Amino acid sequence: MINPLEINLFNSIIYGRNLEEVFFREEVAGYLSVTFSNNLFRTTNSQLNSNNSILNENPLFKEPNNSDFSLTETSPAVGKAIPGSTSFDIRGQLRDSTPDLGAYEFIPTERE
Repeated sequence: MINPLEINLFNSIIYGRNLEEVFFREEVAGYLSVTFSNNLFRTTNSQLNSNNSILNENPLFKEPNNSDFSLTETSPAVGKAIPGSTSFDIRGQLRDSTPDLGAYEFIPTERE
């Protein structure tokens, strides 16, 4: 017996130019145990809309064409992460009591 691969994905943003950015091949889907919570996805798979995930909303990155994936003030990802799950963002910035999805915590002093 093969144990299923366990995937736990939370507080993440998966968004790009394709209509479907999250895809599982049918022949391996039975070997996966997948848990999603508090994410923002670009997908046509309505099954991913579980546990407080946001589907098909632009995350409103500051300058994605220049690899700046920090969030703007009006991003739907602001304040949507699981509180207390990750203390710091990718820059070492302390996350507040209502943390943001993705690698970067929005910092109010970073006004557009």
